[in-house]
Amino acid sequence: MNPKDQESRKFKILESARKLFSHYGFEKTTIEDIAKEAELGKGTIYLEFDSKEAILMAIIRNFIEEELAEIKDYVTELNEERHKNSKAKNNQEKEFKNQSIIKQTKKLFLNHILRTYDIATNHLHSSEALVHTSNRVRSEFETFFTRKHNMLAELLELAAENKEIKKSHDFSYHASLILKGLCGLMPPYNPHINAKGKLSIITRKELENYTKDLLDILFTCT
Repeated sequence: MNPKDQESRKFKILESARKLFSHYGFEKTTIEDIAKEAELGKGTIYLEFDSKEAILMAIIRNFIEEELAEIKDYVTELNEERHKNSKAKNNQEKEFKNQSIIKQTKKLFLNHILRTYDIATNHLHSSEALVHTSNRVRSEFETFFTRKHNMLAELLELAAENKEIKKSHDFSYHASLILKGLCGLMPPYNPHINAKGKLSIITRKELENYTKDLLDILFTCT
């Protein structure tokens, strides 16, 4: 089988498993169920994945890598512009043109939080949400949180170069504070007191407003 067909088969398995895990839950879904949904033989599933847990981890890894890729692409774009501007003779030209790094960074994190909310609330047994709700799964992806932290610290440093925030000797610490502050906006979503003074589950619009306000506070403190 050529690599393209193998990737297509793997994608089909993961999509089928994600659908079943979301609907029935990880524990109740079997390899046989996944094979049937993917219209593949059970043996074919094991050619790609050693176990059902390996399939689950692959689904979560894909979700995480998609989030990291968006941040990484933005960091790369800024660094390329910084390298280009470093050759500029006029110091005023060395700032990042026509963009607010803090504003774009806030937008990236807002989108990630809302995307997680959509997945977690639309599917009762969302696999992707486990990275926030399961300590075991979270420990498996510890490097994800480290990479996310390091890229945020780099974005803060670039924002300081762009004169949007004050310079600091420890942007790593500021990145940690921001990420810890945002943890409360990730699943599980605990009941809260809404605008009417009643206990309720947070809505998407409420989460969006809370996230915007918290991001403003957290980035103002950097």
